[in-house]
Amino acid sequence: LDYFKVVNDTFGHDVGDQVLMHIADFLSNNVRKQDLIARWGGEEFVILLRDTSIEQGEQIALNLQEKMKQENFSPVTCMTFSAGVATLEVGQNFDELVACADKALYLAKNSGRNCVKTNLCVAS
Repeated sequence: LDYFKVVNDTFGHDVGDQVLMHIADFLSNNVRKQDLIARWGGEEFVILLRDTSIEQGEQIALNLQEKMKQENFSPVTCMTFSAGVATLEVGQNFDELVACADKALYLAKNSGRNCVKTNLCVAS
């Protein structure tokens, strides 16, 4: 989530926690049933998209960004997120997948936030 610290600093941690729960519900309601959503610490979430190409994953993230623009996270009027998308290749493990996605997320944050970046990683 982009600039989530501002939410906690402005409205307090209780409101921040409520916004995080609202975002978790929002994500759950806007991905497929077979996908897995997990809070990855702080204001980060991981979504595992089964049987999905990197191009499809990028499009799903872009669609979530568009839908999030319409969502009211009261008292926060607008929330945005940056996303890093990666795909699990043969020979990769979960930690490598997360590291690849994290590199893409870093690129998204350094590109002004509220965007989606992909990272094609190969097994080491």
